[in-house]
Amino acid sequence: MNARKQKVVDYAFSYLDLEGSGSLRVQNLVQLFDISKNPEGVKKSRDQLLGEFLECFSEGDRADGKITKNEWNTYYVDVAISIPSDDVFVKFVESTWQIADNQHDTAFTDKVKSLLGMTRQRLLMLSNNTEEEFKLRSIFKQFDLNHSGGISILELAAMLAKLGIVVDQKYIEAMHAQIDTNRNGLIDFEEFANLVIYNPYK
Repeated sequence: MNARKQKVVDYAFSYLDLEGSGSLRVQNLVQLFDISKNPEGVKKSRDQLLGEFLECFSEGDRADGKITKNEWNTYYVDVAISIPSDDVFVKFVESTWQIADNQHDTAFTDKVKSLLGMTRQRLLMLSNNTEEEFKLRSIFKQFDLNHSGGISILELAAMLAKLGIVVDQKYIEAMHAQIDTNRNGLIDFEEFANLVIYNPYK
């Protein structure tokens, strides 16, 4: 597997390792596994691909419900053989694990961090520089437009517009992915407050 393919494989592992434990929970990955945006060149159904993925981690020492970094790499070495094109392979990994395009590129991630920092500063200004839960919940509710208890990508876009931050859609998706640490597709209040109070994306 060449350097470009290895880079996106490594990034996907670190992105999915929510606990920073050095291993991935198979059960969590099953929920995230998505081929709806897979590029042309991958001609299998979700059930086929998911079945092949799970089969690789269901025998012998691998049947422990976890995937180590080495096991992850071994799986994708085999996938890389079946998808020789770098572009198709990278898109395949990105779309399978819902990673924004170029999210693993250094310049891209630096830009996302900068935008997150700017967003935090604007939110602090909106809260009059207070980190009190009551005030932050009030602000959060302003941007939870459909009152679902979480901020979607579309709602994040509306929030950024209201804060006066002009940003391309690809960055909005990456920002949302960074803040949504539990990967449920929404920014809940705890994740929102974490951005404002702790500034974890320096």
